[in-house]
Amino acid sequence: AETTHLHLLLTARDPLGHWAMGYSKVVDLPLPQLAPFDAARLLARRARRPFFAADFEGGNSLPTVPLSMGRELLLRLRESPVMKEVKGHPGQILAAAAMVGAELESLLKHPLVLQV
Repeated sequence: AETTHLHLLLTARDPLGHWAMGYSKVVDLPLPQLAPFDAARLLARRARRPFFAADFEGGNSLPTVPLSMGRELLLRLRESPVMKEVKGHPGQILAAAAMVGAELESLLKHPLVLQV
């Protein structure tokens, strides 16, 4: 069977370029940066450990109760130095989230923050 209205979504980390696919043409479509709360939510969901108040405050306070996924956490993440570095870029947010594990004492000691 033939179709005249077939739409495909191809994704890649690098531009695919303009190459022919039969009688069709591939066009690069850049994705806009995520809105601040969406970016914060993506980081919170993809991090490998929960966030604590100590992640956002200076000092050496020990983690106590994790912050729940809610407005307070998203506000704190939105204003964090890590989010300022990733600038709403989904790929960079996912990479940053992968570095948030048990070995990271505080979000203030995140490699993206320390390299600045």
